Formats: sequence, structure tokens, C-alpha cells
Amino acid sequence: MTDGFFPVNQDNVDRQAGVQPFVFLKEGVTQVRVLPPYSAQGVWAREVREHQATIDGKYMTFTCPKYHQDSKCPFCEEGASLHEEGTEESVEDSKAFRPKRSFLFNVLVYSAPGDLSLRNGVKVLKTGITVQRQIFDLDQDAAGGWGNIYDLAAGFDLRITAKGAGRQREYIVKGVPGRTDIQASLSKQGISIALKPVDLDELLPCLPYDRLKSALNDSRRTGNQVPSAPPAAQVGLSTPGVSSGKMAPPSGSVPF
Repeated sequence: MTDGFFPVNQDNVDRQAGVQPFVFLKEGVTQVRVLPPYSAQGVWAREVREHQATIDGKYMTFTCPKYHQDSKCPFCEEGASLHEEGTEESVEDSKAFRPKRSFLFNVLVYSAPGDLSLRNGVKVLKTGITVQRQIFDLDQDAAGGWGNIYDLAAGFDLRITAKGAGRQREYIVKGVPGRTDIQASLSKQGISIALKPVDLDELLPCLPYDRLKSALNDSRRTGNQVPSAPPAAQVGLSTPGVSSGKMAPPSGSVPF
């Protein structure tokens, strides 16, 4: 593995990112800098499809092996079975078993609700399609004075505002005027961190079929025949989005 802003030794990444590398958008304003591609192929964002389940009162997500690896998935099988029943109720229930879309970005966090700051080093912003679309729109808006969002020497920061609660939550992403050299900015503030990316492809791996089946059965055992609605801060809507060469394509598709 190479040095620089490309995948590096995963132990180094883990030590820098901490035990919990993810950042979720909480109500308020989060200011971040999106970082360059984490792979030599130029990929700088990763899409993940996840199933949800509530087990013993705890909301959990599971990366879909059908979508990402084109292999068997008990959640997809359950959803497909309900959909094939063909009743209005079963078709509606099947929707809860469709994997929801999340997106991962390597970022530096300037400020956020809580105690995160630049000194925490590279983190992984996990968000939904509403925020992803706005980030991609800014990256592609060269004519509007934006574009080239992740350039270390000449990129720009983002201010992401989360307002409201539950499914009424609204996300607004705006670029911060003025391009900056992030490395020079860190040095000026006396902050010494290595700009090493988290290899997003290594995060949220698919679990084996039997473990996913066990999770689905545990969800039923605790009274959740249909997965509960996920927290609004962690996922976006399952509306089809714009594809982009900046994200690696999946190998499978959802069967219902």
C-alpha cells in the first residue's frame, strides 16, 4: 500500500480515526472539509446499502450482501417473499426490507454539535442521499464558482445544517466562500495530524449469511416483525439517485 492520500496501513488509520470513525449529522451546524480520493482509482465517496433491524430495543444496520456482493441475503429474501405474496399489506411490509442508501466521505471536522474538532483527525461522514446529492452538486458546479471540492491545496469547506427531527429533518449543504490550503491552515493553527484516509472499502463489511439470518430472527423474537424506522440522522431516503464515477459500482441488485 502506498503512502500519501491513498490507502495506508490500516492500523495507522484505526489509531488516527479512533475506535469510532463515523460522524453523524446532529441538529445544528457541522462544518467539514471533504478530503481527496482514498483509492488510486480516484474514488472519494462510497455508497453503502444497509438493512435495518431493532433487536432488544437497539437499532442496528447490516450491509446488504445481495447488493454489494450479489450473494444471498436473508433480509432481501424476506422482502422478496412478502412482495411476491402480492397483497397490499405484504407489498407495503416488504418495503421495510429494502436496503437503504448511505454514503461515506473522508472528512476533517472543523466544528460540530458536541466536541469534535480538527484535532480529531480524519473522520468518516456517514449520511444519506439528501446530503450526498448536495455535496456532489457543489463538486460539479464549476460554472457557479465551486467545483474541485476535495483539493487539499485549493478546495473549500462545507457547512451542513440539520433542522427538525425524525422524518421532518431537513439538511442544507452550503459551500464556504474562499478556497484554502488545508495543510497550511492546520500548520498555522498549530495542529499536527497526518492526512491519512480511512479506506472506505474496508468499513461496514457484509456479515456471513448465518449471522444475518440470526439477526433477522432476533429482530422477530423481540417483537419487530418489520424493522423500525431508522434515525433520520443516519440514513437518507431510498429514492434512486444520480450515479457517478466517483463511487465504485456494486456487483448486485435488490430482488424486489
